[in-house]
Amino acid sequence: METSLTKSGMSLLFLSLLFTLIYHSHADLIGSTCEKNEYIDLCLSTLRSDPRSAAADVAGLARIMFDAALAKATATLDQIKDLLKKTSDPDLRLYLTVCAKEYQSAAEDIPIAIQNVGLHNFESRTKADDVYDEARTCEEIFTDLPSKRRQSPFTAKTEFTDLCLSTLRSDPRSVAADVKGLAHIMFDSTLAKVNTTLGQIKDLLKKTSDPDLREYLTYCAKDMNADAVVDEARNCEEIFTERPPPRQRKSPFTAVNDVVTKLVLIAAAIVESLG
Repeated sequence: METSLTKSGMSLLFLSLLFTLIYHSHADLIGSTCEKNEYIDLCLSTLRSDPRSAAADVAGLARIMFDAALAKATATLDQIKDLLKKTSDPDLRLYLTVCAKEYQSAAEDIPIAIQNVGLHNFESRTKADDVYDEARTCEEIFTDLPSKRRQSPFTAKTEFTDLCLSTLRSDPRSVAADVKGLAHIMFDSTLAKVNTTLGQIKDLLKKTSDPDLREYLTYCAKDMNADAVVDEARNCEEIFTERPPPRQRKSPFTAVNDVVTKLVLIAAAIVESLG
């Protein structure tokens, strides 16, 4: 069943961000807080797109994230109800009914979490945990029974939706592109990132005299090409930490290796959709 629904887990991302938001403060509240959690881009885009963030303290930012989670949960609940009206598959109806129950609970839990922010933070976090479990239950119900598995209508067609959208929307060729053309654009973006990273590696090789770091950078330079990109980006990342502790180094490419991996996985997912 094709659908434009975002992954139900996306609503979970908002919740996990809150745990950091409630307890950290800095001059740039949004930037300094978002950089401490796993979903930096989602955190930044959500908070910076809400005008209330400009004057918000940490508790205010937490409330804004809860509001975003509530909007996502409410929209998902509406989509579940709409799908229930359209399907006659008894197993799918069962799973959607479970999801409706879980998301109804989520829509009731989030306002309670908002009320407790700054007053009873433990209670707020407990409700956030509840919502996380509720959305996860909805996603897992579709695959729990091997003989009755269904494709979850709440799983995104590609991972890393935000990166996919931002990459394609920033390229003017996307406007007139078909699916094959979009795949080409994603591969072009991946290649550009690979070439940029290769340039950075060569530049660092000129600047460092650390023999271990030179060894790792040379390894990355050899491995960083457009073939088998995911494995190569991972190899480049792991070489910095797989040696004994005295020889371990902090990888200067953690963020870019992650982006390269995600870009090529998105491109591969688009190619797979061509059949």
